[in-house]
Amino acid sequence: MVRQYVKGDAQPIFVVGDGMKRGFTLAEILVAALIVAILVALALPMLSSVRDSGRDSVSLSNLRSHATIIDMYRSDWNDTFPAFMDPSSEFTTLIIQGHEFRMRYFDSHHLWQAVLAESYYDEKIMHRSVMRPGAGWSMSYFYSCSLIADPAYWSWETRQGPSQWRAVRGHEVAYPSKKAALVEREPVTPYFLERYTGRPLNMGFVDGSARGTTEPGLIMPLRDGEGEYPGTRHTIGAYGLHTVGGARGRDVE
Repeated sequence: MVRQYVKGDAQPIFVVGDGMKRGFTLAEILVAALIVAILVALALPMLSSVRDSGRDSVSLSNLRSHATIIDMYRSDWNDTFPAFMDPSSEFTTLIIQGHEFRMRYFDSHHLWQAVLAESYYDEKIMHRSVMRPGAGWSMSYFYSCSLIADPAYWSWETRQGPSQWRAVRGHEVAYPSKKAALVEREPVTPYFLERYTGRPLNMGFVDGSARGTTEPGLIMPLRDGEGEYPGTRHTIGAYGLHTVGGARGRDVE
């Protein structure tokens, strides 16, 4: 409101506005839109980081639960880790809740939960806890192949072949807090040797713990994985799955 005094008048005259409505100019609108866009761009990385941190927390909780279940299995089966494929045959046919699976020996790494479902997962073949949040309907955690072969198999010098394929026993694990039982399948990047180095790799360990470890703290797996025998799945090593020394080795520093 503008107060204007006109000479000769007895009372001052108050003039409100100029009688016209004034809107935003195009330049003002563009500046406001630019400021909003900048604020959104600054906030997105923080929101993404918070979301990923939350998903990691849930995933680590899942891994601890699964590692505990595997420990329960060992208690129920005379200290033996889960192993359900026939090492003398290239393929094993499993019938799980009416579904038939024809799998190679080391396919156990992604079929483990389906086999344990009836006794340990409320009969749900794809229990929600086997999926990392945001990963969709896919198995997110791989069972370590090093737990279904003799420790000697996981060294080039002592590897003899399928005759060494067997279930490992708990007492053979030399470093329970550093030997992975389960490894998270990374949702974006490869989990093999060429994996992206910026993101921690989440693992569930034999002692029931779980944590994420970045590249410097990961121990290199056996480079040729399970080799090229009939029944193998991976011909390149994967962290946590193909531990050098097998149950007697470590996956993290």
